[in-house]
Amino acid sequence: MRVRLLSLCVLAGLMMFAAASAHADWRTDLSLKEQPNEVLEVWGPGRFSVGHGQGAYLFVDGGVARAIDGGSSTTASAGTYYQQPEDCFISVSQDPGGLRTAVGADGVPCGPNGQPIEPTFVGSVEQLKHAQGGGAVAVVDFGGTTGKLLYVSNRSLYDSAPFYSVPMDSSTLRSLSGVLGVTRVGSTVSALLGTTTDNSGVYWIDFNNLNWAELRTQTGLPPAVVQAIDVFPVSEPAKPPAPYAVVGTQHALLQGSLASVEPIRPVLQLEDDAGVRGVAMNVGAGGDAGVGFGMAIVQLADGSRQVMSPVPMLSATKAGTVWRVRSVPESVVRAPLKAVACAEASYCVFSADKAGEGNLFIYTNGAGPELAVTVSNGGVVDAGSSGTETVVMLDEGGRYQLTFAANDPDGDPVLVTSAAPPGGATGGWTAVRDARQQPGDPELWDVTTAAACETRSLGSFTVSASDGLARHEAHETVNVYVKHARPPEPPTVVFADGGTVPSSGALGELIPGGPPLALRMVGGGTTAAGCVIHPKWEPLFSGTGVPSLEQDGGTAVITPPAMYCSPTAGSFGFQLSVTDDGGLSSSRTFNVSMAPWGRPNAVFGAGSEEELIAGESRDLEPLQPIHVCMDGTSPSPEVATRWIVALSDGGVPGDGLSFHEESGRFVVETSDCIDMDLVVSAQHHLVSDEELTGPVSEHRMRVRTALMDFAAGSLLLDPEVDPSGGLRVGVDSNLNCPARRGLDAKVWLERQDGSPLREPVTVPIPGTWEVPLGTGCGRPVVLNGFMEDDASQRSAVRQREVATQRVDVGLAPFSEEPVLVARCGEPARATLTQTFPPGACQTPEVTWVQQADGGPALEQKELSGATVSLATRDTRLDSLVGRSVVMRVTASAGPDNEASHLLTLPITVDPFVKVRRRTELPAASETGLVGVSVELVNTTPCEVTGVRYVERLEGLTYVEGSAKFDGQPIEATWESGALTVTGLTLAGDATGKLTYVARPHLVGDRRMEGDAWLGGELISLRDDPGPVPDSGCGCSGSGPGPVLFALGALVAAVRRRRARPTGRS
Repeated sequence: MRVRLLSLCVLAGLMMFAAASAHADWRTDLSLKEQPNEVLEVWGPGRFSVGHGQGAYLFVDGGVARAIDGGSSTTASAGTYYQQPEDCFISVSQDPGGLRTAVGADGVPCGPNGQPIEPTFVGSVEQLKHAQGGGAVAVVDFGGTTGKLLYVSNRSLYDSAPFYSVPMDSSTLRSLSGVLGVTRVGSTVSALLGTTTDNSGVYWIDFNNLNWAELRTQTGLPPAVVQAIDVFPVSEPAKPPAPYAVVGTQHALLQGSLASVEPIRPVLQLEDDAGVRGVAMNVGAGGDAGVGFGMAIVQLADGSRQVMSPVPMLSATKAGTVWRVRSVPESVVRAPLKAVACAEASYCVFSADKAGEGNLFIYTNGAGPELAVTVSNGGVVDAGSSGTETVVMLDEGGRYQLTFAANDPDGDPVLVTSAAPPGGATGGWTAVRDARQQPGDPELWDVTTAAACETRSLGSFTVSASDGLARHEAHETVNVYVKHARPPEPPTVVFADGGTVPSSGALGELIPGGPPLALRMVGGGTTAAGCVIHPKWEPLFSGTGVPSLEQDGGTAVITPPAMYCSPTAGSFGFQLSVTDDGGLSSSRTFNVSMAPWGRPNAVFGAGSEEELIAGESRDLEPLQPIHVCMDGTSPSPEVATRWIVALSDGGVPGDGLSFHEESGRFVVETSDCIDMDLVVSAQHHLVSDEELTGPVSEHRMRVRTALMDFAAGSLLLDPEVDPSGGLRVGVDSNLNCPARRGLDAKVWLERQDGSPLREPVTVPIPGTWEVPLGTGCGRPVVLNGFMEDDASQRSAVRQREVATQRVDVGLAPFSEEPVLVARCGEPARATLTQTFPPGACQTPEVTWVQQADGGPALEQKELSGATVSLATRDTRLDSLVGRSVVMRVTASAGPDNEASHLLTLPITVDPFVKVRRRTELPAASETGLVGVSVELVNTTPCEVTGVRYVERLEGLTYVEGSAKFDGQPIEATWESGALTVTGLTLAGDATGKLTYVARPHLVGDRRMEGDAWLGGELISLRDDPGPVPDSGCGCSGSGPGPVLFALGALVAAVRRRRARPTGRS
C-alpha cells in the first residue's frame, strides 16, 4: 500500500483543527536544556527516560525525578533502564566498557552503579536497548580492524552480570548501524538489528541461540536504509509466541516477524522522499475490539515532520500494518522530532533534535472512541434506553446503507467492527458488508428490507470501536426494526378475457342494452409480503338510467342500462380499493363511457329469406323501428345502413347481379341465366358515430334460372356479304342461356349441286363465322347449319342460299419446286395442292391434265380438285429417274373467269448407292503408283442400268487404260482431274467394283471422291473425300486378299508397259 503523506501546509490545517480542540491530550511545556540523543524509553504511564550528550534524565509524573550527569565528562548516554521495584534508574555511558551509573530515589547510588556492562572490552557503546522483563542488547564499536561487536544479556541492567559477545562474521558486524530493538517473548529474548545496506536489511538474533542469525531484506522497493526499529511480543491462542517488529526506513514502514512465522514486508510505502525517523509499537494494552498502539515520526522532503499512528487490529500479528496520519499540536509538528517511545497504549513521549525549549512532548491517550450509527434513505436512528443501545427503524422494501463510525477525541485511529448481521434473506432483510472498506474506515452495510405486514424486530448485533486501549473500547447494541410502511400496490385489474386494463383506468364504452363489462382483480388475496388484502368495488355516481355494479370478491360486473336516449355520451366512474390487515390501503379509479343513444336495432328478422327467378329484382326494406329511441317521445338519432352482398360461401358474386341503395331501401337486380345463393348482410349504425352499430343481420336470396325447352328453340343464321367479297355469318339461337347449355352450331358451305365448298366448323352461340374472301367467287352458295347442346340435343339442319360477289380466279406459284419421287418397284408419286393468291377466288374448280409428250404416262391423265395425288404407270427406276411429267393446271369460276398454267414435275429418287473405296500401294513398289478400288453398292433389290460414275482426284493422276468394272476393261474419260465411266449396270442388292491406278503427285495433299448418277439425278450417298496414304492400305474394310493381288498385278502390268531398257541385265 502506498500513501502520500501530507505536506506541511496541509498538516498545519490539521494542527489548527487540533488546536481548536485544545489538544488536552498533549503536554508541550517540558524541555531539556541539553539536546536529546537517540535514547528515549517509556517505562509506564508517567515514567520515561531520555538521554543526551552528557548523561540522562528520568521523568516521573511530568517532572524530573533524577538526573545522571557526567559532570566534566562529555560521554553521552548509550541507553537507560528503570528498575521499578527498587526505584533504581540506570544509564549506560558510551565510554569503553559501558559504565553503568545508577541513582536511587534518594539520589544515592543504587544497584550496579559504577559497574561496566563488560569490563574487558575497550570499545565505545553506540546504542543499547533494554527489554521489558529483562534482556538487553548493545552495539559496541571497537574501531580499527576489530570494528563493531554485538553484546547481549538475558538479564536486566540492574543485574551486575556482565554482557557476552555474539559470534557473528566480520562483514555482518561491519554492516550494523546501531539501530536496534529488543523484546522478551516468554523465556526467549530476541533482537532485531538494523544495517547500513540500502536494501532495508535487518538481522534477527535469538539470545538462546547466539550462533543463529536471520537476515531479512526487501526487493522491489527504492533503495533505503533502516532508520528506526521497535520490537514487541505477540502471544495469541493456537499460535506459538513470536517477536514482531515495526521497521522504519528512508522510504517505507515494514512489519512482520521471523521468516518461519510471517516475514517482515512493506505495509506502507512513502512518497516524495519521506522517511521514518522514529517508531514505537505495543500490543499489550489492547482488548477484544482491537490491539495495537504506537507512533511513527515521518520526516518529509522539506525537513518537516508528520506523526502517524497504527490502526488497531483484531489480531496482534496484524498490528502495525495499517497507518494513518494523525493531528498533533502545531508546536509538536514544527519541532525536529527525533525519537518516540510509548507504553500501554496510553502514554507516548517524543524528543526533538534540539536543545532548550520545545524538545520534549508527552501524549496521553485520555479519551476513548465514540460510536455513531447512521442510516441513509430516510431510515431513523434513535438512542436506546440503556445508553449503549441504538434503535434503527427501516421501512419495508427499502434499500439502505448502515454506517458504523467512531470518532476519537484524541485523534487516535479507531478500528470499528461489527458482529455478523442477524436474519438473512428469510429474516426480513439482507445485510452485506462493503468489502471495499479498510481497517480504520467506517464500516458500511448495504441493507435491503423485505416487505412486512407489521412493524417487527429484525434482530440485534453489537458494534465495537477500539483505539488500541482495552479500557477505551466502546460497544453499542444495535436493534434493527422494519416498519410496515407500504400500502398494498394499486390493484391490477383485467377484463374478462384477461386483457389488462389501461393504466389510465379507461374501460372503454358501454352500449345501452349491450353486454355487461366484467372486471377482475388479479394477484390473489395477499400482498408480496403475505398480507391479506380486502377488495371493495363502489360506484362514484348515483341515479336512474345509469350502469349498475355487482361485486363478487375481487370481481365486478358493470351492466349498461337498456336505453340511453341522449345525444351526448355519458361518463361513469368506479373505484376499487384494497386494504390490508395493517390498515394501509390504496385504490384505483376507473371510468366507463356510455355511448349516446345506444345501438340501433337489427335490419332483418331472424331467418329472413326468399326465392326469385333469374332476371327479377327485389326491394329490401329494414324492419321498423330502426332504433329503440325512435318511439316518438324521445330525441331520435340519425341512423344509416351498411349493405353487403356475398355468395353463401363467402365468395364475391360474379356477373349477372347488380344492387344499389335507394331511399333507405336496398334494390337487388338479377339477370337471366344465373343460379346463385346470395346473402345480403345489413347493419345499422349511428351517423354521428359509425362505430356504434346494431347487430349484423342477414337476408338470404335463392336465385334460380328457368330454362326454355330445347325443342322450342331454333338456329338463327344471318349471312352478310361485304363489298370486298367476304362472307360473315352471324350464328345465334332463340334459346335462353346458350353458354350455360354449352350451345354451339355446326355450319358449312355447299355448292348448288351439293358438292362441299367449305368443311363444317363449330361456332359458339352466339358467335360469328368469318368465311375467307373469295368464297363463292360470284356463284350462289348454300349455307347449312344446326345447333347442339352439351346434352347432345341437336336441332334440324337449317339451309340458306347466299349470293356471293365475283372474284377473279388466280393461281399461286408453288412455294417449292414440285417433283415426283421414284422408288424401287413402285410408281413415281407426288401429292400436290394448288393454292390461290390473296384477293383471288379461293373456291374455284381445279383440273389437272397431263400434256401430250408430257413424260412417262400417269395412272390418271386427268384429275380435279385443289389437292391431287399423281403416280406413274411405270415402276422401273432407270426408265423414270431423270425424266419429267408435264401437267396443265386450270382453275375456273365460270366460263369467263378462268386461269391456267403448265407445271413440269421432274422425277427424282432418293440416293440409294453406297460408295466404298480402297487404296493400295504394293510392297517393293518403285514407281509409287497407287491402286484404287471403288465399290458401288446398290441398296435396293432393283437392277439399274446406264449408271454414270465420276471419280475426282486431287494430288493424283489417272493412269490411262487402267479402269476396269467388275474385272472387265471399261472406257473411261479423264478430264480436268475427273475420271468418268458410263453405262454401268448395278444389280439389285449387289456391289459393282470399279478399279484403276493413279500416280501420286510429288507435293501437295492427296484426296479422292466420287458420285454415281442416273439420268442426271444423283443416286449415290455422299462419300466424304479421304486422303491417300503414303504406303499400306488406306481402307477400313477386310484384309487385302485377292483385291490386293489383283491391284498388284494391275500395277505391275502398267509398270511393264512403261518400263524402258537399261544397261543392266
